[in-house]
Amino acid sequence: MGCLKNITAEVTPGQWEFQIGQCDGIEASDQLWMARYLLHRVAEQFGVCVTFHPKPTVTKGDWNGAGCHCNFSTEEMRSEGGIKAIEAAVKKLEKTHNEAVRLYDPHDGDDNKKRKISAKHCERTPGNNRIKKNISICRLTGKHETSSYERFTWGVANRAASVRIPRGVALANKGYLEDRRPSSNCDPYQVTRLIVESILLK
Repeated sequence: MGCLKNITAEVTPGQWEFQIGQCDGIEASDQLWMARYLLHRVAEQFGVCVTFHPKPTVTKGDWNGAGCHCNFSTEEMRSEGGIKAIEAAVKKLEKTHNEAVRLYDPHDGDDNKKRKISAKHCERTPGNNRIKKNISICRLTGKHETSSYERFTWGVANRAASVRIPRGVALANKGYLEDRRPSSNCDPYQVTRLIVESILLK
């Protein structure tokens, strides 16, 4: 059974992050699914709303979006000299980048790309049934600590990359990597599946 590892206040007003883990394989998806459910139930008790939308309209201005950053490793990556396995995994993730952008949010990539919002994807705010149309939303722009969905990038301690290798990992020459592309409303099972397929099965 996993656990809630950390809770952090984020940049956008009302934005919070929680971390789960460490988990083996698909259990991470199970834990995230259950954590989302529990968050909704607790919020309901206090009369507040929760959204997992990757670029909600919370206030005036262009604020950071919300992602579901995935930290993961294999036994080889955690072993001495594992940085080579990490770098090999990064190259494999690059090959499936277009598929990842499409699968890493439940609207076929639209939530992560710049687009004119449509009624079917728009969220109604409490007490307001009007849908704001033609709002340009975008999370993976290359701004606000994100990479652009248009190309794959990676780097050490680079929060503006598609995939980040933490500085401590680079210094230790082993550890894990972070896929920063999934949206906060992602289907975690799809994310887990694509990561495993990209790194272990291709």
